[in-house]
Amino acid sequence: YYLIIQERCVQIVLGAKVESVQNRIINEISSFCSNSEYHNWYVGTTSNITSRLFVEHNVSKQYGRWKYFNANSKSTAKEIEDYFRNEGMDSNSNGSDSNSKYIYVYKKNHISNP
Repeated sequence: YYLIIQERCVQIVLGAKVESVQNRIINEISSFCSNSEYHNWYVGTTSNITSRLFVEHNVSKQYGRWKYFNANSKSTAKEIEDYFRNEGMDSNSNGSDSNSKYIYVYKKNHISNP
């Protein structure tokens, strides 16, 4: 096993397979949101998951459908957010700051904001 640290992402090398953090997170979010149309989901970046997801967006910790990931950098998190925005997810970058290395998604419902 080798760990290669590159400028913008960490890659894990297992034999011949190389997967970037960005690609892994995109694949996990895609899988998590399967069987659902992307316009029913919200994607964002933050430095504080608890405040952003459960307070500002009013997502139910217990009953909501949500997930978050550490993207290791703001630039990687932003690229993932842009990817899913282009795929049709709702998004607004106003909650981001210079330390926003977390990417989160949740399924919108009648109590979430939006």
